[in-house]
Amino acid sequence: FQLTDDDATRAIWPQAFVAELRVLFGGARLAVSLSVLNSGDSAFAFTAALHTYLAVESIDMVQVLGLQGLRYRDSADGGVERVESAEEVAIVGEVDRIYFDAPQELRLREPQGELRIEQSGFSDTVVWNPGPTKGALLAELDPGGYQRFLCIEAAVVGRPVRLQPGERWVGTQTLIA
Repeated sequence: FQLTDDDATRAIWPQAFVAELRVLFGGARLAVSLSVLNSGDSAFAFTAALHTYLAVESIDMVQVLGLQGLRYRDSADGGVERVESAEEVAIVGEVDRIYFDAPQELRLREPQGELRIEQSGFSDTVVWNPGPTKGALLAELDPGGYQRFLCIEAAVVGRPVRLQPGERWVGTQTLIA
């Protein structure tokens, strides 16, 4: 999929660009890549995230591995910054965190197995689930729907990407069952 700037995009963001989203899959692997080309004559900066919703059997039974020791912004708690102490991060209530300088590989563990989550080009990771209270307010979720997904998003937030004219950036998230 490709998006190029036009009058409508420039009304929101006045930059010349070409954004491309590629999805590759085969076997037990799914890779999603976002590329951004600065097609204009001046530099610009941007942030991005792949909003990856992962189906889970039960949110109460999952852990995310690979985040221990990372600094994160806890948006569910007013944006306070903390350091992750847990080796296996459990999802309890609303979770909305941006983990900065994330590793290239994380794992989502469930009772029936693990999903390997790799990223390149993206420096951060967002972990999100609305929990029961906010989940009940989301019209697009069935009752109790918050229990059946977790977002683990490859992101670049803490240090926005800065592209000079003619430069291209590429970020990829790969899921391996």
